[in-house]
Amino acid sequence: MSDAASVLGADAVDLLLTLMEAPEAQLSGAALHDFYPDAGAALIHAGALKDDGHEPVITGMADHDDLPVGVTWRAEVGGYAYFSPSAGWVKVDGELLRRYRVEFAWLLTILSRQLRIPRTIEPKCLLEDVLWELGPAWIGHRKHMTPVFLGRRLRQRNVFEAACHALRERVCGRTGLLLTTGGAPPAFVMIPGQPVVVPLRTCFVIGAGLTVDTGNLASRLGGNLLERGQQPLQIIGEGRVVWFYGEKFEFPRGEKQRLVIVYLYEQYLQGIYNVSVARIITDLDLADGLRIEKLFKDSPAWNGLLTQRNGVCSFCWPDARADGSGNKVVAAE
Repeated sequence: MSDAASVLGADAVDLLLTLMEAPEAQLSGAALHDFYPDAGAALIHAGALKDDGHEPVITGMADHDDLPVGVTWRAEVGGYAYFSPSAGWVKVDGELLRRYRVEFAWLLTILSRQLRIPRTIEPKCLLEDVLWELGPAWIGHRKHMTPVFLGRRLRQRNVFEAACHALRERVCGRTGLLLTTGGAPPAFVMIPGQPVVVPLRTCFVIGAGLTVDTGNLASRLGGNLLERGQQPLQIIGEGRVVWFYGEKFEFPRGEKQRLVIVYLYEQYLQGIYNVSVARIITDLDLADGLRIEKLFKDSPAWNGLLTQRNGVCSFCWPDARADGSGNKVVAAE
């Protein structure tokens, strides 16, 4: 899916974003055929456009002076047709009658994968077909994850007001990122949470289709850029070396320490940031009553790399809170 997005031409990307700003995000097969044959075909192939039924009318090609005429299924011609006084029933190419609609889920998935939002987090629709919350993403070398939203038609006043009402319910106290398929709302308007607003057209890698330039986003958010391939958390040698926000932790001999670290890392890759101590002990078959902090006694990793609160263990994410940060907590079974 991501490969298909990266090879889309500029005309296909422009058509997609233009359709996203249309009220119904739709276009007829006839319009695609006549005006956007290549771009339309590319979007359909990529999965960005989906079949959304048929148009009930078409421009008449005989005796109708190019005016819209109704079509109906006619068995005698083996397809849809319109009636012409001079030619009788005129068959119409079924492809021209198709109606296509932007597959919102496709675009949401593309953006989520590129921003490395955990795969276990599904985009949440905040306002039907207008505003979505993609989830938290590590963008640049920031000290916390950034809530990412996607909105369309935000230049329309009534749509913008409805979107603001929906965002007001999701304000979490930290600066978010609001991606838009059209232009940004006027700078003087107030958006709940005061997110950084970035039109998608301005942050794509040139010549790479729908590929988002995360460095561009990081600079707009005011965060330092990560080096290519760098992540906030890196595990090397089955836990013998751990890099966490540029700080190095080593565990050359602590086998149980490495077991806990690798276990938490595997949970993190699934989008789970906090795990109960009881669950860790059970899953790793450790001794009952074992205290995780004792395993890391006198180690700089304790409260530097990982910590424990209220019976829940996690890495020391800058904004992690075991009691309600929105992260998934796995309790003991």
